[in-house]
Amino acid sequence: MAQALFDSAAISYDQEFSHTFVGREQRKRVYDWLEKKKILASSPLSILELNCGTGMDAIYFTQKGHRVVATDISNAMLEQARIKANKNLLQVDFQVLDIKNLHQMEDRYDLIFSNFGGLNCIEPSDWKKLFSESQRLMQKNGKLIGVLMSKKCWIENLYFLFRADFSKIGRRNRNKECLVHVNGSLVPTWYYSPSEVAQMANPYFNVRWHKPIGIGIPPSYLSNRVEKNRILKSMAILLEKLLGSSSLFSNFADHYIICLEKK
Repeated sequence: MAQALFDSAAISYDQEFSHTFVGREQRKRVYDWLEKKKILASSPLSILELNCGTGMDAIYFTQKGHRVVATDISNAMLEQARIKANKNLLQVDFQVLDIKNLHQMEDRYDLIFSNFGGLNCIEPSDWKKLFSESQRLMQKNGKLIGVLMSKKCWIENLYFLFRADFSKIGRRNRNKECLVHVNGSLVPTWYYSPSEVAQMANPYFNVRWHKPIGIGIPPSYLSNRVEKNRILKSMAILLEKLLGSSSLFSNFADHYIICLEKK
């Protein structure tokens, strides 16, 4: 079922997210932190990407000189990713993989990476297996870096308040699954704070750092509203720069990036 849901979103995903104002700016923030923290400084790294979608990050890593195995549950998403790689004359190993089936993988990696909420599709009971298998697949001092949707996105809550849609205020912070619209379908989604991820990661990983992604840049469903307004765009970018370096705001942004290191 999950594969079918994301298959249906594959063709329009880049248009509706990757190439929008929100998609571009939030991804830029992710890459900025990877650079600032020197995650990609050692070359070449062996990288396993989970929930790679249409391959934007796999291509970025490959262009940086790293060896990438990029996985996703959706064949249609991977087909879009292969088209991109071929256009850029890049060799990327794309594989179909349900994130729950990491036990099928055997190679060792320096970095396991998952961007923009792929890990939010994991229900609480499956995290222990994810961390255990991720640790098994890692080289010494390997890292797991995820970009997750936070529990207390202040822009989202303010938006629902202005719309008087009171039932949706705080919807992320209810400690139960939330059904999120993806291309007309409802996808079960769970939201986790950095501290909750840290607690679940123990004893497999230590948290090295986390930072907000989208403390000023809004959620993707607001991209069109912001992109058409030059003042709002400027304000969003400015707020991101002012607040985006403080870990205190990680759980109040749209997403946050968290770096875990193998124990």
